Amino acid sequence: MTEPAVTASTPTAPTVTVRGATVRLSSATLLHDVSCTAPAGRVTGLIGPNGSGKTTLLSLIARWRAPSTGSVHIDDTRVDSIGRRDYARRVAVVEQHSGTELDLTVEQVVGLGSIPHRGGWASPSAVHDVQPYLRAMGLDDLRLRTWRTLSGGERQKTQVARALAQRPDVLVLDEPTNHLDPAAALDLMDGVRRSGRTTVVALHDLALAAAYCDRLVVLAAGRVVAEGPPEKVLTTALLADVYGLDADVIEHPRTGRPLIVPCGTVR
Repeated sequence: MTEPAVTASTPTAPTVTVRGATVRLSSATLLHDVSCTAPAGRVTGLIGPNGSGKTTLLSLIARWRAPSTGSVHIDDTRVDSIGRRDYARRVAVVEQHSGTELDLTVEQVVGLGSIPHRGGWASPSAVHDVQPYLRAMGLDDLRLRTWRTLSGGERQKTQVARALAQRPDVLVLDEPTNHLDPAAALDLMDGVRRSGRTTVVALHDLALAAAYCDRLVVLAAGRVVAEGPPEKVLTTALLADVYGLDADVIEHPRTGRPLIVPCGTVR
């Protein structure tokens, strides 16, 4: 088994589409008629203030929650029509605070990603060929380290490597760079982008979203208020309206991507 060079789109990468999804919880409506698209083989970032609905939208794609109305599709297939094991093969999820209670090595944790492809349960010691996924996340030198000895950034990269070892078509990541130092966050996002999977990632860091996402979906109060490539979405008006930021948006001199220069707040 070899990882597809983590440089080009996976041949089976699908498009993920959310169509008219509303989520109600008791008397609260968490999402209001949300429709958006994550193109095949691209990184789509979900951005917006706290409480805007990012995690709720991710939970629909991860199938932790069903929409009250509307639907989620992988290509033309509704996700609620896909069997549990098949879905686990196709979609890998990394939560904000995912971990393990077992004191496994890094390569054993990454090896757990192959469970959906096995005929039955295998012990954590039954490590499959995880080297491509360790390499993709820069974990070669840490493969024999135990989980308890890892830093927060190393744990996050291990969980993303585990998700890649699941050999999914779709990656779903909930704020994977939270609490990471800048270098670790850049390394993690670079590994995700090079994987070639269709990726939906919730991000707080607008600089990372601008630098690594091919498409952005902006949420505010449970509604999609903007969607498109970063250079079209990240405008001074949107930053003021959604985030209350007084900021300039310029072209990065080296990458050509949007660069946000905060000047203050408008509130």
